Amino acid sequence: MPHVPISHQPVLVIGSTWQLGKSLLAYLSHADIIAADHHVCYLSQPDMVASYLQGVQPGLIINAGAYTAVDDAGVC
Repeated sequence: MPHVPISHQPVLVIGSTWQLGKSLLAYLSHADIIAADHHVCYLSQPDMVASYLQGVQPGLIINAGAYTAVDDAGVC
């Protein structure tokens, strides 16, 4: 599959250490990528996310993060 330009600015991949994130990093290897894991951009902490986004200023954000404690999830 040919690579299509996706952004002239950095692409932020949140959840970069999980399965989907790793696959995206490999697929987007031609792009200017910022790989973020939960140590720098923890999705359940909005202030941390906002601060991180303000610092890196990506052109595109791909959220590959996931809630992994499924057994602890509540019923909606």
